[in-house]
Amino acid sequence: ATGYFASDSDLPFHAPDFTKISEADYIPAFEQGMAIHSAEVRTIIANSDAPTFENTIVALEKSGAVLGRVSSIFFQLTGTNTTDGLDAINTEISPKLTSHGDSITLNPDLFARVKAVYENRANLGLDVEDTKLLERTYNTMVHAGALLTDEQREQVKAINSKLSTMTTEFGQMARDAMADQPLIVDTREELAGMSDSDIQAAAKFAEELGQPGKFAIALQNTTQQPLI
Repeated sequence: ATGYFASDSDLPFHAPDFTKISEADYIPAFEQGMAIHSAEVRTIIANSDAPTFENTIVALEKSGAVLGRVSSIFFQLTGTNTTDGLDAINTEISPKLTSHGDSITLNPDLFARVKAVYENRANLGLDVEDTKLLERTYNTMVHAGALLTDEQREQVKAINSKLSTMTTEFGQMARDAMADQPLIVDTREELAGMSDSDIQAAAKFAEELGQPGKFAIALQNTTQQPLI
């Protein structure tokens, strides 16, 4: 079911080949990616050998490659060139991804292995890079709630699920609001200081909106509005 996402793209920099991906591919790929990731984590937990940096921390770091490829491509699209279909997928899949992430970061058996390696870190002879990975892995799980009680972890999972749904909804609403309310400027003089290419783009955008001769500037998050 992972299809195109089963391996890295052979294009430069592993850039996605969108001619081989359709919107219908994403849900099956997400679900299969999560299933593979869960199986990889179960293998780490089930290892009868004592926890080590390699069989626990490195193995965990390398897990989820398929899911990572699907997520990277999908969320770049929804953030830059989305469609109603992609938005619907986002609404459906985001809570599932959050639940999947919680099933890993809040897994007490997995954390027990990570914690064992972390507590023995002074004796492992790790270099700076490996030490950083170990500390990040441990701290990420702690910050997610790994040290909480069973009841508290369930509360965190419920909060995370609600936040995921609300964040997705808010992001879509904010994006649509900004896209639907561009700034319309009547004269070129009002755009003094902008580059010619930016002004030309604004003129073209206004023409697309049915206001030829004017200039339109799409709104963005105000802390990221380049033209300010």
